[in-house]
Amino acid sequence: MITALIDGDWILYAAGFAGQRPEMVCPSLSDKTYANITEIRKDAGDPKLSPTLVYSRVVMDPESHFYHSAKKMIESQCNKIAEKFGEDVTPIIMTEGDGNFRSRLATIRPYKGSRHVHAKPLMYNNIRQYLLEAWDAEVIFDQETDDAMAIRQTELHAARKKSVIVGVDKDMLQVPGWHLNPNKGFKRITKAEGEARLYVQAAMGDAVDNIAGCYKVGPAKAKEVFADLDMSEEDKWDALVKLYNNSIAKSGDVYGGLDGTQAALENMRLVYLRRSKGELWMPPGVRK
Repeated sequence: MITALIDGDWILYAAGFAGQRPEMVCPSLSDKTYANITEIRKDAGDPKLSPTLVYSRVVMDPESHFYHSAKKMIESQCNKIAEKFGEDVTPIIMTEGDGNFRSRLATIRPYKGSRHVHAKPLMYNNIRQYLLEAWDAEVIFDQETDDAMAIRQTELHAARKKSVIVGVDKDMLQVPGWHLNPNKGFKRITKAEGEARLYVQAAMGDAVDNIAGCYKVGPAKAKEVFADLDMSEEDKWDALVKLYNNSIAKSGDVYGGLDGTQAALENMRLVYLRRSKGELWMPPGVRK
């Protein structure tokens, strides 16, 4: 038996947007529908046709199609896992609830403070209810779905049980074990590789989550610093703090008054995915 830890939020958006599509109409022109205003202007022979003469609407598939899409998404990933490992698969679906402890930790910048509010599919709540009722999905509070999947995979490995994390978020690849990205396939992450990926992410920061990284440290530079998988974690931590100190030396007070060690610690805690309930990341040498 192998457990599939499935990111339910991926299902909500993928299945939701797959069943709805926007279209545009220009009543003064015809009853035809268009994908965008460029097509309308071309059909009208007027490259300056005012957008005020156009309105948009969303066309929805039948409600049952959304649930069927979600069901097929879950089943297809479970089938891939069963085929690869030759074992029966138990799916566990997780979806985010309210709260996130990172919002309380972030002092340099508001956590996810620059993130625009993403439009949810119109059937978001309906599909979520379907996952809760038909698949017994777990709602995760005060942390992210990624944390919950990382914790569960760690617990299962400690119990010598098999699991695969299923989702599209590359941040999950800091977690040792098997992963299945529905768009890219399987990948097995070792402890050393996962740890290196974590430090790379802490050095780069994360523009999407509004986490300030180090001065002029992009993917190539960060991967170069932490390329040696045999580097001890103590040396990784020292290298990370050095990068943050260099940022302050070159750019001034960019971390709200924190020094390099403090800034590195805050951002590491923001990018790190928990491996146990209530965990707060601590530097090597300080952990109990």
